[in-house]
Amino acid sequence: MHGHPTHLKGEYVILCEEALVEIMFANLIKHAIEASLEGGIIRTSIDTVEWSEQDFHSIDIHNTGVVPLEICENFFKPYTTSGKDGGAGLGTHKALLVARTHKGYIRFTTSEDEGTNVTIHLPKNIVYE
Repeated sequence: MHGHPTHLKGEYVILCEEALVEIMFANLIKHAIEASLEGGIIRTSIDTVEWSEQDFHSIDIHNTGVVPLEICENFFKPYTTSGKDGGAGLGTHKALLVARTHKGYIRFTTSEDEGTNVTIHLPKNIVYE
């Protein structure tokens, strides 16, 4: 990314609506960059985890910024924004909707010591009804 090599071990195939998932990751990575402290590092990782007898791809996006306490409770709700001009506050809400559309889920943690980590879990094998 941005001229730096990206190394992935193994192959990860996600059955999805490509355009929606691309928008989700673009929003979350953009937010990570905007929220990161100056000179901070954005890290992404992907792994496979089992939860509730189903395999999920677990995608983490980490930055060094901290989500303000007053925003945490509403982080994925529409029109929640902080610290920037011109934002509509829809990026994380869109990400939540995309994850749910793919029968997955999304969570985040934030702390002064660790920064912010957003984790998206998308099922390896989606069965649409």
